[in-house]
Amino acid sequence: MKKSVIAELKVIPPGTKSDSLSKYVAAVVKVVKRTKGTTY
Repeated sequence: MKKSVIAELKVIPPGTKSDSLSKYVAAVVKVVKRTKGTTY
């Protein structure tokens, strides 16, 4: 049986001059996709 973990990930970019978070969220999704054994 595979063990699993359910986690919530929050992206909070401090000190940005823009209220747009899409590029930060896209970067996090890219890292999660590259991480072996993770799904989202």
